[in-house]
Amino acid sequence: MALTNPQMLQALGRVAVHAAIVEQQIHVAYWQYAGLTRGVGQIITGHMRPKIVFQDLFKIANETKAISGRIVDLEEISLTYGALAEQRNELLHWIWQSDAEDKEHTVYAPGYMRGKYGVSKPYTVEQVNAIADGLKALSKRLNAHTISEADLLAYQALFGAERHAKHVPAPWLDKSSPPSPKPRKTPQTQKKRSRQPRASRA
Repeated sequence: MALTNPQMLQALGRVAVHAAIVEQQIHVAYWQYAGLTRGVGQIITGHMRPKIVFQDLFKIANETKAISGRIVDLEEISLTYGALAEQRNELLHWIWQSDAEDKEHTVYAPGYMRGKYGVSKPYTVEQVNAIADGLKALSKRLNAHTISEADLLAYQALFGAERHAKHVPAPWLDKSSPPSPKPRKTPQTQKKRSRQPRASRA
């Protein structure tokens, strides 16, 4: 039976919407780190799959000496996106079938997929909505990578750290290293100073 469950269709729509936003931000992040205009960026990455864009993005971030916290965050985002993207592809590109009451739903790999034909996976509305929520959260994390460091700091000063972290999370801004402590005076250093010869008077 074909899929007609309205709750499942709505959940799938959410996955499609948030996945498209994430893919757009991956390309924009590449342009930001590479210092490209939108027009030039479209020429370079317009034909590239998000996975390939991420691979090159790491190389560019390292080559341009990006803040280490940014690179760590990009690595975490890449791992999270890899798992979500695989599920997104199953939800949107595989074939849906439902039981007679349209309550239980399963996706089947299309026949043209070599090595996956015959594979099937059940999905619930709750599971699909969880994937959509994961993509939505990922899009927030990617926001910070489409903005320069100067603008991030300016936005944080304008809106406050808490509000900024909620909408444009940039965890590396919260991990700034504390200033180095000043050296303490010890009896040894005091003795050294007291033993220094005084300048002779003319």
